[in-house]
Amino acid sequence: MRGTSRATYLVPVAAQGPGDPDASVAPFLSDTGWISGDGMPLTPSMARQAAWGTVSVLRRLGAITDRPDRRRAQQPTAAGTALAQAALRTWPAQPKHV
Repeated sequence: MRGTSRATYLVPVAAQGPGDPDASVAPFLSDTGWISGDGMPLTPSMARQAAWGTVSVLRRLGAITDRPDRRRAQQPTAAGTALAQAALRTWPAQPKHV
């Protein structure tokens, strides 16, 4: 299910939604069967943890930045939106047979 969190994290970045991608992804992951250790729905910080590798790469590329108005909240940049849209257009890539 790790791939689910990675691809799902790209959707709010691609949409350049007004909210924090972590807050957008958490309910979706909960709806698809992800739960916390105590059986409760995922929180935004848990969603970020589930997609840690994707978030880390997006931050290093400058695709997401910290929101100035909220601690630990993310926001997509214009370049990040373009990157996420391109990634989602080709996800998942089908192997080409020679």
